[in-house]
Amino acid sequence: MGNWSSDGFKKSKLIGTTPGERTLQDLIGEFPVTLKQAMFSAASHGPIRRGTWTNCALNAAGVELNKAVASTETAEKVFGITQAQASLFISCWDHMAGSDEECTTKLREMIEQEGLFRNPGEKVPRIIRVKVYEDQQKKLREQFDTLMEANMIPDTELALELLTA
Repeated sequence: MGNWSSDGFKKSKLIGTTPGERTLQDLIGEFPVTLKQAMFSAASHGPIRRGTWTNCALNAAGVELNKAVASTETAEKVFGITQAQASLFISCWDHMAGSDEECTTKLREMIEQEGLFRNPGEKVPRIIRVKVYEDQQKKLREQFDTLMEANMIPDTELALELLTA
């Protein structure tokens, strides 16, 4: 693959091709919700350019918020990220393999994976399914049927006890 790693990023100390280094995905995960949403919206309107501030990812996100972003200092003020995060993001973004269209698609996918509505450090909410029973008899009957299907009740006395409880 030459100078490109398997995930499409150019091999560099900044890009995160070795364990422990931050990747573009990691950086996006550190971004606040407003930046992720603005960047996602910009990426939805068409290709985002690389190698220039004009219509780059941070600039395009700024346009979505009616802000002019043309430096890491401005990105810090507008989005609430550090200049180091902005610089590293730009370096990763500018060195992605593929066309602007392909990289814009990858950027959208990474933002979706990190969550459009999740701030840095927030965990993905777990969904727990809970069954609510109308009455105790129905609950016991379902438990009994489940046990019978699994052949877990060895004798009828225990089964009758469960059903009449």
